[in-house]
Formats: sequence, structure tokens, C-alpha cells
Amino acid sequence: MSEQSGSNIAFSPKRIAILGATGHIAKNVMLGLSVQTSFVIYAFSQSVQRLSAELERLHLTGQIQANDYSEFPSLKFDVVINCTGIGNPKTLASDASLVFRVTETFDALVLDYLDKHPNVLYINCSSGAVYGNRFDKPAGADHRLSLDINGVNTSDYYGIAKLNAEAKHRSLSHLSIIDLRIFGFFSAWIDPDSSFLLMDLVNAARNNTPFLTTSENMYRDYVHPEDLTALILLCIYAEPQNRAFDVYSKQPISKNEILDFFVKTYGVRIQFKETSPSSVSVTGLKPYYYSLDRSASERLAYNPEFSSLQSISQTCNLLIQNT
Repeated sequence: MSEQSGSNIAFSPKRIAILGATGHIAKNVMLGLSVQTSFVIYAFSQSVQRLSAELERLHLTGQIQANDYSEFPSLKFDVVINCTGIGNPKTLASDASLVFRVTETFDALVLDYLDKHPNVLYINCSSGAVYGNRFDKPAGADHRLSLDINGVNTSDYYGIAKLNAEAKHRSLSHLSIIDLRIFGFFSAWIDPDSSFLLMDLVNAARNNTPFLTTSENMYRDYVHPEDLTALILLCIYAEPQNRAFDVYSKQPISKNEILDFFVKTYGVRIQFKETSPSSVSVTGLKPYYYSLDRSASERLAYNPEFSSLQSISQTCNLLIQNT
């Protein structure tokens, strides 16, 4: 773990709950926090059996306790990290309403807990989608949300669900709640069946098949798991606050740069196609899906060490070269 991950922070024992523990981001959070010997970590999932199997796969059995959500209200925590969500675009595409139910259900679970334990820190893994689905330029402190209130469609649902949760959190200004808006995340623990640009490219490299894509360029920002862990640690040991922070890597990356990396490194063949409705993400077309807001640096001294390209390169090395 890098220096910014906590070597300069005075640690004290913390009891930490992680919700959505079988998800992609949560697995990385558990791995990152498990090295902190002062932490007692409780992982929560709807299936304890599946969670126990995942903890074994992560070599975390014995270090992290597997729990059912029914146990959550009766246990004592210092920090609650909510990593629940719809991790696979295919799932969201098949039932777009799920994002509302999942977001509201688990957020309400935590907020009910805070009613009885107001000194607990709540860290919620939010999304850059709160800025809406119009990213003709990067997000920033002056970004304004534009929504066609009489023409809301499926590409708006994800962002509305996340924005609704964040608005509730800001209204509870007496509580310590931090929303971390994650724009992009890629690691070796991603669902291999998920339908993301990077996973589709990984599968093309593995199977020696052409990668079909449109000619439009776009920009993305993939935070490295170590940098996300470092940011979470900074949140845990910061002064109590109620606000949101945009999460960012050392440098974003364009789709053209990603394609070039896969061509040069793995010999992936790129074939271009015409843009069609089916080729647009369920959350909308986002040419510049990253943030220029550096509040996390100004208020938390967050200083990411890895660029998006470094994050992609390291993960692909694990997913492709070591298979």
C-alpha cells in the first residue's frame, strides 16, 4: 500500500461494515482495508453462502466476517461503507427500475441505523452519473444538471437514483455522510460477464476475436483500487463532514488511447461500425465522463498515484496474461 494510503495517519480501532460485499468495488475495498490490522470488518450480502465463497476466493476468510443484512441493525460500527448497486449494464438494461429499488432499500437501511447511531460515519459509493447524462465537457464544480422533466427516459434513471440519495444525505447535515462519486473503476475482480468497454476488449484479446466499436472517441477516468482505498482511509480519519467528493485518477484516458493500448499490447483487431441506438450505453452517451473537481485534494489531501492507463495495464496483465 502506498504512503498516501495511511502511513501518516494515526490509526485507532475501527469497526467497519461493508454493504454489497460480493460486488466489484466492495471486493477491492475489502482487500484494501483488510491490511489495516486496527480494523474489524463486517461484510454484508443477501447471500451469506455466496459471500463466504467470495471471501475464501479473496483469501480473506477469518479476517472478515460474513453477515446477512438482518444482522446489520443490531451490530455496532464506527463506519458504514455502502457499495451496493447495479454492477452490470446488462442487468440495468433488462430492468431499469432496479436501480431505484436497490439504491433506496440499502440507503434507507443505513439511514435508519444512523438515526440510532448518529456518530457513525457513512461512506456511500455514489456515481458520476449524478451530473446527468450530458457530458459534452468534463464535470466540475460549476456543472449544472439539465433534465427534460416531461421526457425522462431510461438513460436518466441511474443518475436520478444516485442524485436522490445524495440530496437526502445533504439534507441530514447533522450526520457525517460522504458520497464518493466514482466515474470509472476497473480491476481483476470485475464480473467477467459484465458488458463494459474494457471487459469486451479483454474478451477480444482472450478469444482472439475482432473488437467491434463505433468511431466516436470518448474520455473515461478509471481510479486504481489502491487510490480508492487511500481516499476511503482519508475519509475515515478526516474531521466529520457531510458532502460529496468526485473520485479521479492521476490522469483520464481516451477511447482511442485504450484501443491503441490493446492493439499494441495484445494484438486486438479493431473493426468500426456505424453508431446505432443499441451501441449507446443504457446510461447515455458520455463523451467526457470524468471530473475536473479537485475538492478531494483540497479538503482531504487526496493525491492519486495511478493514471487510468496504469490501472488498465495492471488489471489487464492479471486478466489476460495470467489466465
